[in-house]
Amino acid sequence: MKKQGAKNSSQKTGLKTKKEINTRRDDTQMMNVVSSEKALRLMDSNNGLIFIFSKASTKKGIKTFLEKKLDAKISNVNTLIVKGNKKVYVYFSKETPAIDVATKLGIL
Repeated sequence: MKKQGAKNSSQKTGLKTKKEINTRRDDTQMMNVVSSEKALRLMDSNNGLIFIFSKASTKKGIKTFLEKKLDAKISNVNTLIVKGNKKVYVYFSKETPAIDVATKLGIL
């Protein structure tokens, strides 16, 4: 028999379920832009830049955040967790040169 009262367990306890947490996550926090020699080579050879984001950020959230903030078209996003943060490799489309984005950010 079903219990009467609360519809699901999250309403009873006040805690969020895993599904509710994942759908409401909007923790895209950019920490900084990497300006190392490797990052500059990536910019020249593959039209990409390297960023550091918080570990809670998702690929989709990172892509939409950067497209709005930089006003650039992004073709691919790869992530790697390093020292508790996400190192994000962002590859721009051919219409958006990474050198122009780097100049806008003040790297070059």
